[in-house]
Amino acid sequence: IAQGQARAQALGLDGANLYVANGNTEVLRPGAYDLVYASHALHHIDDLEHLFAQAAAALRPGGMLFASDYIGPSRMQYSDAHLALMNDMLARLPPEKRLDAFHGFQEKLLIERVPLEAFAQNDPSEAPRSADIIPAMRRHFDVEVMPFGMLLSYEVLLGIIRNFDPADADDNALLDRLMELDRAAERSGQADTLFANIVARPRDPNAAISVLLPGAVPDFPPVLASCPAPAVTPGTVAGIDGWLVAEAADLTIRLCHFQA
Repeated sequence: IAQGQARAQALGLDGANLYVANGNTEVLRPGAYDLVYASHALHHIDDLEHLFAQAAAALRPGGMLFASDYIGPSRMQYSDAHLALMNDMLARLPPEKRLDAFHGFQEKLLIERVPLEAFAQNDPSEAPRSADIIPAMRRHFDVEVMPFGMLLSYEVLLGIIRNFDPADADDNALLDRLMELDRAAERSGQADTLFANIVARPRDPNAAISVLLPGAVPDFPPVLASCPAPAVTPGTVAGIDGWLVAEAADLTIRLCHFQA
């Protein structure tokens, strides 16, 4: 919050309003917003029905919800076929590229489903209903889903990406091959879509919009931000997410600046 307020003041936007809220329960003002922006926030929401109903009602005519998020299996409970494809990709990597920073730099040999009890113990908000995001959104919005890959490579590279040198031609060639395997899995339909950009427009022509801000730290409440409305054409931006980061603050302030 302090970072966002400092950026707003630096741009002379003293009226920018950033505050903490809970996306599962927050009630948004009807017809109050022009844009809803969510960056990897929706998969942390339990009450998707409440959030999308509020967002749809809060949007003005012509408003839009834009999200970039994980929409794969809830709690990362991948199918057997998806797990097999990921482990096949992992097995193609040389041992020195499989050293896992999350597990004492031991060689990463197998990707398995995370036990459901681990989520309850460590992070209850992690993807509780990610598979329901699009169906729940479609109750209130016309939805366009644009997958952006990482069907297999997300889990494969988790904890080991630091072993790849961005300045090394061989490492880049190896990553290119992994990306091609991702694309092949997507074309074949053998793996679930995990990540996508989403454009959603309310079906009600009299509705308006709200905005979700980026973030990822567990145990922090969501963040909302709004801009002061100009006298002639009011417009605001609201954001909901796990935690406010510099990029979220910058985005909100730029939207306010554009509006002004």
